[in-house]
Amino acid sequence: MMIIVSDFYKDEAKAIEEASLKDEIEYHLMEYGCKPKKIYILPFLEAMNEKYKPTKHTMILSV
Repeated sequence: MMIIVSDFYKDEAKAIEEASLKDEIEYHLMEYGCKPKKIYILPFLEAMNEKYKPTKHTMILSV
């Protein structure tokens, strides 16, 4: 599993902590039946971009 944090966040560890990954991964597992291969942590406006869409293998989180 690869976690990609936007350059917008100065403290990657804090952004990852605030994303509550454990709960989000459990939800993704329930929704898609597998764990995501890539997790993007992005600012809200960037996450709304057409470029980023959640799929079976990709999870998009906004903090």
